[in-house]
Amino acid sequence: MFGIFFKDKGTSFDNGYGMHILASISLGEYVEELHIPIDYWGIEEYKNSWATSIADGIEKKQHSVLITSMHEPESLNFISTWIIYYDGEISYKSAFTYQ
Repeated sequence: MFGIFFKDKGTSFDNGYGMHILASISLGEYVEELHIPIDYWGIEEYKNSWATSIADGIEKKQHSVLITSMHEPESLNFISTWIIYYDGEISYKSAFTYQ
């Protein structure tokens, strides 16, 4: 099973780097929690980006890149992502930060 879940959607918090919301990703037995920034993208922008990338990855039989930390592009110095790799019926997740 794969899923991305936002917790307490109406409750955001400032972690010292802007407003964030708590979320988790689960892939099989693996679950990772994270703070997703919502100053630039809101929940719907993340969901739309993820859905598009997952659909493209499955259709093209390639990986999917899920952006987990999107900020103002003009001041952006890195992007945090999850990479989902597909191998037949099996999926694998890796986390990367691009600078």
